[in-house]
Amino acid sequence: MSFYTSLTGLNAATTELSVTSNNIANAGTAGFKRSSADFGDIFASTPLQKAGSIAGSGVALNKIMQEHTQGNVEFSSNTLDLAITGDGFFKLKTVDGAEMYTRNGGFMLDDQNQMVNSAGQALQILPVDSINNANFEAQTTGLTVPRKTVQEFVTTSQINLGLNLPSSATPITEAFNANKPETYHKTTAFTTYSSNGKAQLATIYYVKTSNPTDASPYSKWQTYVTIDGQDVRSALTQSASAGDDKQFIDKYGNIKTQSELDALARAGGNAAQYLITAGTTYRKLSLDNLQAAVDSKPASVATTAGTAFKDGLNLTNGSQGVNFAAIDDAALSQMIEVRVNGSDWTTVGLSRMRSDHPLADKVLSGKEIATELTNEINRAFGDDKQFDFTRTGSGNANDPGRLVLKRYVVGAVTPATADANISINVADIIKAENERKNNLGAANSAATGDKDNVSYQNSVYGGTNNIKSSGWQVAAAITKHLSQQAAWNDIKVEYDAKNQGFKFHNTGANAAVPGTPDTISVGGLNAATNTLFNVGTAVADSSLATASKGTATTKQTASSSEQLLEGVRGNGSTVESAADQLLAGQGITVSYAGNQFTFSSGVTGDGSSIEVRPTMTGATLVGGVATTTTLDHVGGNQAIALFGFSPDATKPPRNNSLKTDVVESPVNNIPTQRGAASTPAFLTGNAMGVDTGQAFNVTAVNQSITAVIDGVTNTIKLDLGQYNIDTFQTELAKQLNLMADANGKSISNVKVGFDTAKTALTVTGGTATSRSFIQLIGSQDWGLEDVDAAFGKTSQYAKIDSDKLSGSNLYVRQNAATGQWEESIDAQDFEANNVPYWSPIFLDRGEITFDSAGALVSPATAYELESTLVTGNTVKIAYTGSTQFNQAFAAISQSQDGKPEGDINGISIGDDGLIVASYSNGSQKSLGKVVIANFNSSTGLKQLGDAAFVASGESGEARLGEAGSAGFGTIRSGSRERSNVDLTNELVDLISAQRNFQANAKAIETNSAMTSAIINIRS
Repeated sequence: MSFYTSLTGLNAATTELSVTSNNIANAGTAGFKRSSADFGDIFASTPLQKAGSIAGSGVALNKIMQEHTQGNVEFSSNTLDLAITGDGFFKLKTVDGAEMYTRNGGFMLDDQNQMVNSAGQALQILPVDSINNANFEAQTTGLTVPRKTVQEFVTTSQINLGLNLPSSATPITEAFNANKPETYHKTTAFTTYSSNGKAQLATIYYVKTSNPTDASPYSKWQTYVTIDGQDVRSALTQSASAGDDKQFIDKYGNIKTQSELDALARAGGNAAQYLITAGTTYRKLSLDNLQAAVDSKPASVATTAGTAFKDGLNLTNGSQGVNFAAIDDAALSQMIEVRVNGSDWTTVGLSRMRSDHPLADKVLSGKEIATELTNEINRAFGDDKQFDFTRTGSGNANDPGRLVLKRYVVGAVTPATADANISINVADIIKAENERKNNLGAANSAATGDKDNVSYQNSVYGGTNNIKSSGWQVAAAITKHLSQQAAWNDIKVEYDAKNQGFKFHNTGANAAVPGTPDTISVGGLNAATNTLFNVGTAVADSSLATASKGTATTKQTASSSEQLLEGVRGNGSTVESAADQLLAGQGITVSYAGNQFTFSSGVTGDGSSIEVRPTMTGATLVGGVATTTTLDHVGGNQAIALFGFSPDATKPPRNNSLKTDVVESPVNNIPTQRGAASTPAFLTGNAMGVDTGQAFNVTAVNQSITAVIDGVTNTIKLDLGQYNIDTFQTELAKQLNLMADANGKSISNVKVGFDTAKTALTVTGGTATSRSFIQLIGSQDWGLEDVDAAFGKTSQYAKIDSDKLSGSNLYVRQNAATGQWEESIDAQDFEANNVPYWSPIFLDRGEITFDSAGALVSPATAYELESTLVTGNTVKIAYTGSTQFNQAFAAISQSQDGKPEGDINGISIGDDGLIVASYSNGSQKSLGKVVIANFNSSTGLKQLGDAAFVASGESGEARLGEAGSAGFGTIRSGSRERSNVDLTNELVDLISAQRNFQANAKAIETNSAMTSAIINIRS
């Protein structure tokens, strides 16, 4: 038995040498797992044998096993090389369908683009869903990598260009020709992709067409596009703001976006004026045709050029001007009739040029006459008060209009002589003077026939007991009366509109002390009689240092020759009877130029109107209505000669006016002619310092307010007394509307309101231009401390003409099916006198616009090209970010959304086994996930060679999972797992096996020697 026992030892040592040799041999095999031999001793006995007396029978090989421990990972340059760190195996399938498993991750693409190992066995993967999760319900398949994408091209629909076009380029006027480089400045070319994926060459040509001018401060470039040599025109493109918010324009040239109009429509009120209705026909309006904004204009009329006073008006041929001394009073009274903005007819004259007015007998040019006529018209339409001398009888010594004048030697307290007192009944002298003037013009003392409701609103005589006059007329009448008194003919009276009082000019010719003007005192008979002039009994005041309303003293100037009875204001009602007429006339102007007088209403925009005509009498009555005109009015005839009217006697007065009507309609939206109404100055004060819910007082402390309105500056004084907020507004408005300057310019139509939320006063100016101005400085009680000035604003409008084709207007309509705008010369249902409130505004086809700073103005969004026939789809081009600087042409940026089919240019495999293929067109595609197989007992796998295994009954069925999940290792791309053989250990094992073999051989040798010795003993 000992021989057999040693023989089993030799066999075991041989096996161990074989296993160790195999391990050493595969030390460099990727994914190889070292083997180890498992031996067991041989022991045999019978039931009756004593176990302790039996020697073993040797050793036997139980099993050769693989040790599935982790091998070292080494990196490679092949992305398809894979290594598993942790548990698991790659699943492979042979060409005949057999499944096997390996840790050897050396893979490549074969000629079928399939991922295989060197033995041609295919790596198995699972498909993934949209979020790249493996579908374990599906069968594993081999990984095939497409070399090219299929139907994954993207048609070019958007091109983005950022360019710098040189500002120094000279505009080209010659017609564009792609074959003539001199007809364009620069080009850009790039490849686009059609609807079938075909690559096409697109070329854009840039032509500068205009430089900026004062009228249009923009530079224009025209673009022309060809694709594969075919011309492609830009589609009709609606102007838009950032974000492609479409823009629309109204008849005034105001531009708003669709979203702005939608918001206005939702706000209610005039919602219909902001709705954009589909299917509407519009005039074709291009942004390029929008003219520079100009100020809105008032309605204006001009007289016929040339008059009998031409030289005087123009200061030509030695003339110094028109000599009003040569024109009698009657001819200057009631010269013209004016109607503005729907008001009644109002008669206006130039009586101030005569009748002892400060301007009497002046020689004036046409421009100066226009200024005076402007003042007269605004007085006639204004809201200043007249002096009302109406009474029930005449000759009343206690008449409210009676004045008592006294003269004093300077320093004296009693009149110098009996003649130094004079009592004047102003009502009587006004009446007498008016009758005298009307007798001079008896031919026109009354209007007959059709006078179109003429109201002589600035007439100074209204009958025996209805006597109203303006301040200057009262002063002129008093002066004339005094001139007829020997002791008083050195006194001249003037009404000072600025200071609101009567000035007494004393030459001193009749002074008690020659050369030293006397002191003049003005008052009534007693303190209670003179309510109109608001003065009491005359009292001498030699100091004359102070004067105020309600006293009998006058204020003496430094020269002692001029004294002022201040604070005397008209007590009559307003000249205008209707409140709407007050606003209508304010700001009317008359100008003279080019031998013409031009009359302009005070309101800008299409809603204004004005009519002017010489004063005329209707004749040839038919049914009570005049059909002809009698040119027999002295004032009217003077107006014809002076201003250049040319009436036709065969027509009635109403047909002999110069007229500009409104151009508005309550039904239709008529195109503008003069723009829109302007905005007056609007001042809001601070919160009032008094309790506006209770009565409050105006005192000497808070009654003064410094006001500057439209260039007229006054310090107004409110009447003392108790007010509530309503009566206070009325008083403040009255005082503001009495303001005037020394040149005769007066303030009218100023409105005072109250903001209950802010408890603050509001003041609205009577004029509405950019020159309108309001500033008030007053007491904190009225909230007028540190209040910002307010300015008016003249509205503006911009004209825009329709685009034309061969002289015919173009119209546009949006195609409901495609959304595209289509243009035609067919007006269809367009109404020229009922235009849409808002119309789309378009860009010129293919035009690029820059401002003077080189920034892009338009297009704010992309142009569409009519490219369907060439590319199969619509292409848009955006120039966002483009500039025009004084630099060379440069393509700053260029991109598009189109791309061709792609060629494979890379594969990436993630740690979770996700395989992604990248293509040259920029697309990426998830091809699947490498799955990892694991077994209940990996030592039970059956080894096949090439580091491959198959499942067996001992290993159990393979379990598949995602790399990195529980129980499965991760995958490292570009790496391979080396064998887990440790050569040092293997060499030790080799020596150990060698010693075992030698020992067993020695045992056999010893057994042989012992056997020989035994044999020899017998012999």
